[in-house]
Amino acid sequence: MDLKFIDREKEIWRLGNVLSDPPNYILVVYGPKSSGKSTLMMRIARAFQDNSFVYYDMRARHPKKIEDVLATERPGLVKRFRRMFRKKKFDDGIEIRRSEMKAIRKGEEDAFKPLLPVLRRMNKPALILDEIQALQFGELSKESISSVLNFLVTITKRLHLAHAIIVTSDCLFVHEVMHLAALEEAAEFMFIGDLPENAVKAWLENEGLGKEERNRIFEMVGGRPYDLWVVLQHWRNEKNLDILDQTVQRKAERIKFLLSMLPDKEKRRYLKDLKEMLYLGKLKGVRPDFLDWVIKNEIAFFDPVTGNIFPISTAMKNALESIFQ
Repeated sequence: MDLKFIDREKEIWRLGNVLSDPPNYILVVYGPKSSGKSTLMMRIARAFQDNSFVYYDMRARHPKKIEDVLATERPGLVKRFRRMFRKKKFDDGIEIRRSEMKAIRKGEEDAFKPLLPVLRRMNKPALILDEIQALQFGELSKESISSVLNFLVTITKRLHLAHAIIVTSDCLFVHEVMHLAALEEAAEFMFIGDLPENAVKAWLENEGLGKEERNRIFEMVGGRPYDLWVVLQHWRNEKNLDILDQTVQRKAERIKFLLSMLPDKEKRRYLKDLKEMLYLGKLKGVRPDFLDWVIKNEIAFFDPVTGNIFPISTAMKNALESIFQ
């Protein structure tokens, strides 16, 4: 059984409804790292045969120029002929003619205008921009990234031409997107979090783990797909659950090290905020410096839709508890 798709029926149902309706907004899919967002998107792209998907992995694509974000040069006749015999479920770019790409690079053509007739020829086109925050780490300016988002607004809300789904684990990027004037009433948000307890324990039982082991695993790492996968691999190889305590201890030592690098006054303040976040289960109205620190160091996740901040995983929560004991 695919762990990341246990009890994802609600998410698949919502995405199915989005893709069945006429395009009218950008869907922003967000959540902590390793919660299964990319795998969910790949499954959707393969499952919905009525749609023509263009799937972008922005970490791998790493575009340096705005024309390379969404477009790709159409291959020659021989390559197109060979591709007819491949079982490719989706494209990795909107293909435009070589002459159009040259005109864009020379500044003689708008970077997005040639994409529109291609999208019009596609059957129910849907663009998935995975890990879109990676655009920030290349050579693209903020203005270029805003131009990409504006184009997505154009093809969804204004022209109703294509669906656009952007996927990210960067909560600060989501926060910025929410405050862009161009996206006002042009974007909806969908959170992908941990798997629920009953689904995780049912899956672990199916894998042959007893009740005591199932309870301990969920208590220590919760429903985070990646953490569960690591635990299961260790269980299969070693036939024990020593990895649980090791995981929490490793995270606790990392937090202690990060705190030790701070000035004493700042360290005391951060400890107070971490303790409040831990025992309240969430934290609102935090200082920007603390928020930046816990997010960049993958200690906490900030939900820009609700305004809450909470430990990024159950294992991290347990690590914080061990520090304050």
